[in-house]
Amino acid sequence: MLALASRRALSAVGVACVLLATNCVHTPERLPTLERQFYENLPTEREQREFLRLRKSQRHAYLVDKNLWQQWEALSEVERQGALKRAPAVGFTEFALRMAWGRPADVHEQRARGRTVRFETYIRCTSGPRRDEFVRRSVDCDGTASEVTAALENGRVIELRYLD
Repeated sequence: MLALASRRALSAVGVACVLLATNCVHTPERLPTLERQFYENLPTEREQREFLRLRKSQRHAYLVDKNLWQQWEALSEVERQGALKRAPAVGFTEFALRMAWGRPADVHEQRARGRTVRFETYIRCTSGPRRDEFVRRSVDCDGTASEVTAALENGRVIELRYLD
């Protein structure tokens, strides 16, 4: 019985060493800030899982392959800083908004007088363990949440409404 427990302990240590040596992460919370923001912008769960399995040295090439790095470099310095601080502003591109807050919880479009405006709702946790994080469902906050609605037209933020 003791030998079996020792083997299991050694196996667990071995797996931990392999994970550390390959720089793989298994939860997005362990990613550096910018890489986590890119992770949140990958369009499918499959791509998110792939990204987590990559070594740190492979992630940049993956982002280039998905055209996300090129979009990041095309942003102005003001938009990049706003995205890093999770503080988008009116005039930001849709991509800068996504880098700041991730994918929206809800989206709907309104068409009137030849204009199409897309309204995106984002949920920010205001208490609990995920305070100040943006989530796709308010129940993911494990506390209270507030909503922000971003209005986009022609790929640019034209209004931000904080619905506290």
